Amino acid sequence: MKAIDKKIILVVLIVAAFLGMWKLKAPEQEDVSLAKTSVEAADELAAAYADGRDTLLFHSQDIQEKQVYHLLQAQNPYLSTLSTAAYENGSLSLTYEIEKKDEQDAGLAAARAAGAEAAAGEKSITGKLKAIHDALIRSCVYAEDDSDRVQMAAGVAEDGRAVCAGYARAFQAMCDGAGIDVYYVEDDDMTHAWNAVRLYGETYFIDCTYDDPVPDQ
Repeated sequence: MKAIDKKIILVVLIVAAFLGMWKLKAPEQEDVSLAKTSVEAADELAAAYADGRDTLLFHSQDIQEKQVYHLLQAQNPYLSTLSTAAYENGSLSLTYEIEKKDEQDAGLAAARAAGAEAAAGEKSITGKLKAIHDALIRSCVYAEDDSDRVQMAAGVAEDGRAVCAGYARAFQAMCDGAGIDVYYVEDDDMTHAWNAVRLYGETYFIDCTYDDPVPDQ
């Protein structure tokens, strides 16, 4: 074999190896997002997940992982995780995963049904919020353990025991069942979760965990 042929083969092999590595590391074209803000990134991740894709690549350096995570939590009452991979060019790959989704869906459905029932006799939004709030704290006790269920709406709706995250996710789902938009709020420093609702141009906070009498029995 001529020397020139060996050089050509060597170059081809190097290029093929590089392309193989790039293919393993780089996301498909449809997984690249044009989102420029954390708000847009959270919306696109949620939409992608609903479409069967859990990972998106973002090029905007204005997107912050922690902001995206809290925005996803605020709108979606699931116990979930957000994994990050950062690249040298400044791109950010985010993977949104919902743990035990079937189990959580069952708990959320139960919470929505409970919320609709609790608010059925109320005319005003404030009346519905109070009815749902009272129904939740009367049906649940605060209980810490190592299980995931105490952090899910299922902990409240099906087991009657939860920590603050479970209370807040259940309240959000119960209000959704009554047609009221309520948001999940979580503070990393306080390691606590509660809810927010917009009424008449103002934001109000509702903390069912704090309001829950101990014991319920």
